[in-house]
Amino acid sequence: MIITGKKEDKIIKGLLWYLSEKCNLGWANDGCIDSDKEEYKNYFELRKWLEENKVISKDDDLSEVLYLFRDLWEDI
Repeated sequence: MIITGKKEDKIIKGLLWYLSEKCNLGWANDGCIDSDKEEYKNYFELRKWLEENKVISKDDDLSEVLYLFRDLWEDI
């Protein structure tokens, strides 16, 4: 993916931050997930879609990646 300018960079960072907010409740990894939270439902749906479309495997730690996006808001 090529980001051609500040506008695209800002949009992509915003999308990644949004995913983190909706699908991760500060979980540093998949072992920290609270399955009774609303964010878990969102996380589960995202994970299912990513697995079905072969973007990730069942062994990938999606929470760890989403956790990295949580600080992007400061860069927007």
